[in-house]
Amino acid sequence: MAQQHQVILNLNARAGNQRFDPSQFDEIDRYALQAPASAMETIDTLALYLSKSSPNELGRVRAAWRWITATVSYDTDKKNYSARETLRDRKGTCQGYSELFVELARRMGVRAIEITGYTRGSAYNPGDRVANNHAWNAVLIDGKWYLLDSTYGAGHFNGSRYVREYREHYFLTPPAEFIYTNLPELRRWQLIPEKLSKKDFEGLPFYRHGYFQYGLRQLDGNKSNVISCSGELELRFAVPGDLVLMVSVRDLSGKPLFRPTVTREKEDLVIHAIFQKPGDYHLIGWVNPAERPKDYAWAFTYLVRAR
Repeated sequence: MAQQHQVILNLNARAGNQRFDPSQFDEIDRYALQAPASAMETIDTLALYLSKSSPNELGRVRAAWRWITATVSYDTDKKNYSARETLRDRKGTCQGYSELFVELARRMGVRAIEITGYTRGSAYNPGDRVANNHAWNAVLIDGKWYLLDSTYGAGHFNGSRYVREYREHYFLTPPAEFIYTNLPELRRWQLIPEKLSKKDFEGLPFYRHGYFQYGLRQLDGNKSNVISCSGELELRFAVPGDLVLMVSVRDLSGKPLFRPTVTREKEDLVIHAIFQKPGDYHLIGWVNPAERPKDYAWAFTYLVRAR
């Protein structure tokens, strides 16, 4: 059951806003992923094992997060909503993921709560309305509250198929980035100074994990995920010089139609798309390091209404 209604004083002043270098957790990650079968029999035995990974709260939180994201798959039958069911079957709904994290953290001496609210996940399309149907966590580390989403950290859906794919982005995500995908039911858990309404959230640009992972920054002044144009569209992003941006225009069924031109102007990349026919289209971008073309990540999607 969600615990977000607990009274916590001065919440905004205690919001964690730091991105951690994942390499500092290499040893903890290895330890968590090597948990023996005997340690995974119960929540108590698993928490005892994971708690030995680190003497500090940050390290123990990382061990619980990494074990869950590496071991638990999404329950596509939507039967497992509790921590014990999720551990037993290694499958859980978002509630199962978040409740298991809470139970592990509590047993390791770390305060964590389950948060429920609205989400814009991989199945979301710009312009859609959002539903209050997701759960994630806030965790107190060294006196500051941080946000994480182990469901999204473990994998995503490609159509109706669940794909296991680890995503570091959702571990202790800075609130100003987290808000692009997760809107808590209670505004105080946004952990940002200027609180967003549901309408505001639905209208935000649909930035994905790659946008933040690779340090993109939109420069053209567009503040929405729905863009109207007269047939010609230009978008501009600050993109570090060692990155490649791939962009595709598709119809609303997902059929690829054409690739807009992408030109570099120093540290900026300019997308130029010409729509020959009026209609609604999806413009989708992926980004990757030039020397690692297989390490591409979804960066953004827009609904373009060409008139």
